[in-house]
Amino acid sequence: MRTALRTLTFLLGTSASVLVAYAQPLYTLIVEGTITGCTTLQQVNIASTPGSVPSYNYTLEVAPNACFYDTILHFNSPAAGVVVTTMCGGMVLTATDTASFNGVLDTATVVLNFNCGGQTDDCLGVPGGTALPGTACTTFLGVPGTWSTDCVCVANTSSCNACFTVSQTGANPNGTGGTPWSMSIANCSTGNAPFTYQWWMPDGSASNSAEPNFIFSMEGVYGICLTIADASGCTSTLCDTVMVDSLGGIYTGTFYYDCNGVLNGPAVAGTPCTTPAGVTGIWSANCACIANTLTDCEGVVGGPAMPGTPCTVMGGGMVFTGTWSNNCVCDTMGVATDCLGILNGPNVPGAPCQNPATGLNGYWDANCICVADTSTTGCQAGFWVFQAYEVDSLNPNGGATPIPYELWVWNLSSGLSPFQFEWDFGDGTSSFDPYPTHVYGNDGPYNLCLTMSDAAGCTSTYCDSISIDGDGLYWGLAPQDGEVRNGFTINVLNQLPTAVEERSFNEPRLWPNPVIDALSISFRSTVSGNVPLSIIDLNGRVLLQDNLAYARGANRIDLSAAQLAPGLYVLRIGTDANAMNIRFVKH
Repeated sequence: MRTALRTLTFLLGTSASVLVAYAQPLYTLIVEGTITGCTTLQQVNIASTPGSVPSYNYTLEVAPNACFYDTILHFNSPAAGVVVTTMCGGMVLTATDTASFNGVLDTATVVLNFNCGGQTDDCLGVPGGTALPGTACTTFLGVPGTWSTDCVCVANTSSCNACFTVSQTGANPNGTGGTPWSMSIANCSTGNAPFTYQWWMPDGSASNSAEPNFIFSMEGVYGICLTIADASGCTSTLCDTVMVDSLGGIYTGTFYYDCNGVLNGPAVAGTPCTTPAGVTGIWSANCACIANTLTDCEGVVGGPAMPGTPCTVMGGGMVFTGTWSNNCVCDTMGVATDCLGILNGPNVPGAPCQNPATGLNGYWDANCICVADTSTTGCQAGFWVFQAYEVDSLNPNGGATPIPYELWVWNLSSGLSPFQFEWDFGDGTSSFDPYPTHVYGNDGPYNLCLTMSDAAGCTSTYCDSISIDGDGLYWGLAPQDGEVRNGFTINVLNQLPTAVEERSFNEPRLWPNPVIDALSISFRSTVSGNVPLSIIDLNGRVLLQDNLAYARGANRIDLSAAQLAPGLYVLRIGTDANAMNIRFVKH
């Protein structure tokens, strides 16, 4: 008998709500198999092979004695492969298969079976032997090591970490005073001494000193990098950004140029200014001083849609981009892009689309939002679990810290509103609250299930296993025998929290999604101001942080995503509970 397993149809990369979808996957691959002799809860890891687009890596749980697993994967590449791994008798068993698709929307099936009965050969090929993954071994060079999960003897090498801080030369302990324009470096690198150092200094020069000094000649923003190598051959690199103001003060915090070109100046969007005609106004998002009595080309008093600024119009099923003329006509000159920003592309209003956050098929609406077609797709329950974190607002370099013993769950359910929800927490308790908070008594794992129904009478259920490790951090697998851990708390969140007080961010859009190089975000606001903007990975690490100046009316910002590794990320605008969070995928 087949056991009920979750079917994952949303995309997972290496690691956070997606508003704009990419094209519908072209091919479907069914992966299934049996595990002969399984008598306890069995984990099966399924990962796609290199070259398969998109990539997958996740774990299923197989009930004892049922011993059957299956899942459905969607690919955009005409050929794909999977690697299935499971643990049997202390050994890791792996099976691989590939499939080629004959045409668009084609479906293929691969069957990978395992046998957990009898003795299994260890990493040296000895039946029932002790050379198992995680145990000691010796490499062919005679270096002590440890057997890996794929039975490779990996040498035991120590880790190292490049580390340095910069400060004003001669500054007091509280950071004030010191010699203008002069920078001192404190080296805090760790590893096995002795070290070698390679510095890339702010003017492009190199240094091999442990703690070199540097003298700046003018204000600006500079980069500095350190690469170390220790006695074990370990290498590590760290880079940082240094800002120098007009008085020779040296800082490592966030920076920007204001509308007057002053580094970290006060003339930012939403602050007072004086027009060339001497009229009091406010700075717009594109640093135009707009008189408070003026109405922009969209009818917004003091708005940013002024002549010379970008504009878009819809027509003939296409999105035309252009510039506001002096008489407030959006002059597109025939340049048209689709809803994913592709020049003359096919993703136009009314065309099919698929939302990877929910897996629902739909169509592009007039505002280029992928709207689910509930008349054909019905409803779908879904949620996403990740570690809770808090942004370190006191850290001038940015960053986020995981919150131990607390998980966040994003409710991704979709269908025809209004909805009804029932959460089964897997510990004998339940809730009908769409976004509940629940406290577990121990570490898990627990089978968390969500059942939802919509206004059309559609009902859907989705389940996932959750647990924590010894540090109170999210772990999708069951704890090992004998481990004793504390309980933890889950907080269910809306897919798109928009409780940014008094800022009223409306109509948020993010494109293209997935992104390769450049990411665009647009929204409308009823006021002007400044909020933090950051990109956070699944481990809660802040990879990009900046200060976003926005204006009343329509706003658009462009970010470079080229430096991000492939995976899933969260774009966060605002802080704490007053934030707008949007998930996106980097290819």
